[in-house]
Amino acid sequence: MAPYAWTLNRPTGSILNYLPVERRVALFRELDDLGAHPFRDGHLRYLDSDGREIRVWVVGDLTIHYWLDHAVREVRVTQIDPTDSFEL
Repeated sequence: MAPYAWTLNRPTGSILNYLPVERRVALFRELDDLGAHPFRDGHLRYLDSDGREIRVWVVGDLTIHYWLDHAVREVRVTQIDPTDSFEL
């Protein structure tokens, strides 16, 4: 199966401004890995206000919140937060 692309909305992408280059590159690798394996379970799941299933992937010091848009084969990243501030 071809990998899914991944997308970030502008507010979510703004975290990239605060990450050191090495950490940003590592985050891009994680996002590429999510796209390559979109059907793996996240560490946690919840429903957003639109009823979409949001998956949470914890990777080191960051939590990545995303949903799968199968129609366009994309991992839609909705939020990236420091792990120590993780809340539902």
